[in-house]
Amino acid sequence: MARLTTVHVSTQRAWHGGEQQAALLVEGLEARGHRAVIFARAQGEFAERMAASGHEVRTFSGRGRSPHSLWTM
Repeated sequence: MARLTTVHVSTQRAWHGGEQQAALLVEGLEARGHRAVIFARAQGEFAERMAASGHEVRTFSGRGRSPHSLWTM
């Protein structure tokens, strides 16, 4: 099977159920040899936890709705 690259985005500041599900999905995909890139709010809990776990994390400022944030993603 071809290696996939997936992107997972969270605009939340805190950790909720959606972030937990995304984390489980990322872990499962990476365990199968796929690349998962995470885009999350700078200083957000999702970005911090995923980076601490060794995942590829890129951050954006604000809530992710500004043109600058969207361009970053």
